[in-house]
Amino acid sequence: MSFILGTVQKTTSICAAASMRQIAAGLRRQATIVDVPDPRHLESKECPDNSLIHWEDFAAELFKARSLPFRGLLSASLDLHRDLLKLTVRDPRVGFACPLGVASVFLSLSQLMAGQGQLYAAQSLLHMGFSFIQKNRGFRDGHTAFPVRGWDMMLPAHSVKSVLDGRNAREWRDVPDGFRLEGGGKVGVVTVCAYPEGTPVRVLSEENHRLYCELTGCEVFFWGDSEGTHAHPFRSGRVPFWLKVQALQHVQQSQGVGKGFEWLMWADCDAFFTDPFRTIDSVIAKYDPAMATVKDGGVADDENAFDSAADEMRAGGTGQHVSSANEKEKESSKPRFFQETRAELLISDDTTGLNNGVFILRNSEWTERFLSDWWQAGQIFDASHNCSDQAAMQHILLSERAIASVDRGRIRSPPSPSPTQTIQPSLPPLPLFEDGSDVPVWPPEVRLVQQADLNSFHKDTAEFVLSREWRPGDFIKHHPGCHHYLEPCIRMYMHAADFFKERARALLDLLMQREREKKKESAHVSPSSPESPSCRSTRVEACQFIPEGKA
Repeated sequence: MSFILGTVQKTTSICAAASMRQIAAGLRRQATIVDVPDPRHLESKECPDNSLIHWEDFAAELFKARSLPFRGLLSASLDLHRDLLKLTVRDPRVGFACPLGVASVFLSLSQLMAGQGQLYAAQSLLHMGFSFIQKNRGFRDGHTAFPVRGWDMMLPAHSVKSVLDGRNAREWRDVPDGFRLEGGGKVGVVTVCAYPEGTPVRVLSEENHRLYCELTGCEVFFWGDSEGTHAHPFRSGRVPFWLKVQALQHVQQSQGVGKGFEWLMWADCDAFFTDPFRTIDSVIAKYDPAMATVKDGGVADDENAFDSAADEMRAGGTGQHVSSANEKEKESSKPRFFQETRAELLISDDTTGLNNGVFILRNSEWTERFLSDWWQAGQIFDASHNCSDQAAMQHILLSERAIASVDRGRIRSPPSPSPTQTIQPSLPPLPLFEDGSDVPVWPPEVRLVQQADLNSFHKDTAEFVLSREWRPGDFIKHHPGCHHYLEPCIRMYMHAADFFKERARALLDLLMQREREKKKESAHVSPSSPESPSCRSTRVEACQFIPEGKA
């Protein structure tokens, strides 16, 4: 035991002076306490050697690290796993030469952490592993010498998410859907739909986003492709995924940091609002216990009427409202991890990690730095990565913290001054709750939101990644992986758009019915007065988007 620990400490101390290949070779020579056979030959096309890492040596060290717990050397195994990751994660371009090899280290280490009850750490390691799987454009089961297969990662990730979603519910508040932030903080909804004019998803998406904001009081920033009406002004040479960063920076800079809009929501072109009763404010308030007081009510002058009508429609079975656990069930003596830190980023995770098709940012200095760090990370995650913007976002938020989660109880170096933890090469170990259970690994400014409250998937993608399939009552239906030009995808876009219109129309009609009943009971209005037109309400401007036939 002492020999292995001494080896790891010695290896760590020479990191600054030795190349990564030298470290890997040193680990292989010195970790001889167990005698295990080398893994079968790695095909050069799977993991071509480079000047930094010889991947067969890397694989041999991984298999040795996996065997150490069976000799009672768990701590040594954790150290060796962690040091293998440090060779490849600080600069992901090194690990991208052998994505399944790196993913297998994350998977193996996550299993060790889960076995110790450190489930947040296990989940964060799995999420980081999927960033390398995405680089590989999926698994190639049966074609790798590394101990990783598709369901080997997908099923554990699904299991741990199921457990932690319940644990995270202690942080949530029960918030009525019509909640507005104190002072009516403005919310901007930002979208770049980089398809030509007339493309069905672009037409339907813009209509859907504008109708939602007419109903709830937010403001839309919607750009199309680089030509024609609503052409976006952004130029970078990167794949279109990265337009979201430029668009958000543009809106924040045009408004001023901390000025104008209090919150900005990014929504992909294929993300459709499906719940006209719910405000973006209510989602923010639910997941931010540090939020200042909020006021109950609806989203316009007739607040109470709007909320009451929405509740009546739900009671009638129009859609199932997804709400958090009962407050009594959430009582716990365990401290709330987020109660002292205000939220800056709200985003959903699926089984494979973050999905940034929809997320919410506070208009703050934290966000300004985060967007800058995110853009800079794009230099690492090039166009060959299947989800370069998403992997880069996850990398700057999670990579160092995920590795630090393995070091709980061991002090290594001071924390980074950057809120996204991208400056320092290592972090101190993350804390534990008093009962020994681990705390969330994400920065405390980041809130993981239930998919039902922000980003549910269409059926095929939900089944493929074992995640939330959209159902009536969910806030937004997102269609990742569905190509905009395919007829089945166009039909799904139309269904989501029509579903929202029908519910919005029904809600408006119910409001108008109540308005007529109120007039009949009033001594100031004659019962024989002409009835209101079918779209008369405080939201009459929204009716222009709702065809009469959709009532």
